[in-house]
Amino acid sequence: MKNNDYSDIIGMSPPVSHKHPPMPLSDRAAQFAPFAALTGFGAVICEEARLTDRQRVLSDDDARELDESLRLLIENIRSKPLAEITYFVPDLHKSGGSYVTVTAPVRRVDEVAREIELTDKSRICFESIYKITLRQHRTIHGERLA
Repeated sequence: MKNNDYSDIIGMSPPVSHKHPPMPLSDRAAQFAPFAALTGFGAVICEEARLTDRQRVLSDDDARELDESLRLLIENIRSKPLAEITYFVPDLHKSGGSYVTVTAPVRRVDEVAREIELTDKSRICFESIYKITLRQHRTIHGERLA
């Protein structure tokens, strides 16, 4: 009866092929790497789970307040007033978007193009603006800027 502890082949050297060179050890490890059949699926799931907002419709009162803020901004544009502007940015990949708030000096208000240009040359379209708050605390023409 034969012993099953492989003692008869333990001391033998492994066979060497004359047709194929031996595989480098660094490549041998790769054959045991896990197989990822759904590569990128996790990123798709995360993107789908990411929430977006709808652009809000301004109430009549909010629209009047925004118009007043724009009027004050235009009236005081020479002093490059500091303004906090909340506006809607559409999402590039799905419907909806998000609201962004920036605080920066305003360079000019282009009423023809209907946009505000900040001193860093970025532009914000009137239609996307939700709220403008002037941040310079001083009196101009008898009105206090809040």
